[in-house]
Amino acid sequence: MKYDINLFKETKVAQTTPSSLKITRIIAGFFILILLISVAFSFVEKNNYQTRVSQLQDQQSKLVSSLNQYKSRYANVALLNNRVASTNKILSQRLSYDKVLKVILSQSSDQLVFTNLDIQTKTVSISVSSTSLTPINSFTNNLKSLVNKKNTFSSVSQNKLNYDQISNTYSVTLNLYLL
Repeated sequence: MKYDINLFKETKVAQTTPSSLKITRIIAGFFILILLISVAFSFVEKNNYQTRVSQLQDQQSKLVSSLNQYKSRYANVALLNNRVASTNKILSQRLSYDKVLKVILSQSSDQLVFTNLDIQTKTVSISVSSTSLTPINSFTNNLKSLVNKKNTFSSVSQNKLNYDQISNTYSVTLNLYLL
């Protein structure tokens, strides 16, 4: 068997000259210096960051403690806002009787005296009196004309018509049914 067979090619290792070795060492030293500066800068920034985080946490805890004193006031304000919203809802849903009363009063005359007024959900009951039947008749006819116009009332009905001989007055009770 032959032992002198060489399966690997022989390569010559280039001899480095002292000047190229010196340049390589300078470059390596430069990169190590940059690496050391970067590590030092990172360490300083980490310390600054931790200091800033602790300051912000202290500030946060102070703000939370100062806000805790307003917790009961906030609850009261929330309760008041809820009540105002509920009141607004009720006011927007309820019927406006002042318009109905204005319409009724606009149909009356100075000779009429209102003796009773009862307002229910869809019904208004009115009692009026006068010394003559003419203003009562005029008032009733005016209200009936509003029913024909479909303005405010759907119908008008007369419950009672009385005459008081002692006071010499007529009185009538009318039921007005709202639209």
